[in-house]
Amino acid sequence: MTSKKSLLLCTCDKSQGFNSEALQAVAGAEQVVAVDQLCGNDMKVAAEHLGASNDVLIACGQQAALFERLAEDIHAEIQHVAPLHTIDIRDRAGWSSADANPKRLEAKQAALVAAAQLPGPTAPAKSIQSNGVCCIVGPTEQAIRMAGLVQEWGVKPELEVFDLGHIRFAKQMVAEGLIADPPMFQLCLGIRWGADATVETMAAMKAPSSSRTMAGRPPSQRCTSATADSDTSSRQHSSRRPSFSLSSTPKRRA
Repeated sequence: MTSKKSLLLCTCDKSQGFNSEALQAVAGAEQVVAVDQLCGNDMKVAAEHLGASNDVLIACGQQAALFERLAEDIHAEIQHVAPLHTIDIRDRAGWSSADANPKRLEAKQAALVAAAQLPGPTAPAKSIQSNGVCCIVGPTEQAIRMAGLVQEWGVKPELEVFDLGHIRFAKQMVAEGLIADPPMFQLCLGIRWGADATVETMAAMKAPSSSRTMAGRPPSQRCTSATADSDTSSRQHSSRRPSFSLSSTPKRRA
């Protein structure tokens, strides 16, 4: 059964035009509402529809994050929020030269809205047998969630860090109890766009009371590993030891 849908359009302070009826038709929307400042004076219109039952399609890509936060606030207030989708028809079609053919602009806007109704590609999935080693690469939230699971499984994670920010992030997870203390770090130095393989860098990255693994890629780009104990003596790191290599990529904020 297809969900009912409301289409919200905005002239972006009267800087673009559109054919509301044509866009409603290609969107398959039960209703269409057009305003001039959906992200400003007319935001109450978006709030009203997000608090209703119809799916909401907002034809504004630039302020997508704003409407997502609005949806979160509405859900927190009434424990319900309508499904929200956004699409950009302004930057990709609405704004053009003064002598542009309106029919061509409206056709492109309609094509963009129609394309947004198509099902998205299915994310590929693959089953993997780790044999005791797992590499976690992704946004901060993903790394935090996986760190909690690793701790729940009783596995000592091996924290692969490329700069001081990664170390600070790992120490924060230790402070929050997501990683057991003392942590084990693998310091990856001499890698392009990472920390330099110098004595000064090692001194800055040194973490007291932690087990440390040093992995460098000097000109040969060959990586070697060893674990360093607190008395600076070293021993070879066994590849059969159950461990997790955790690389976090903090999400950039606008």
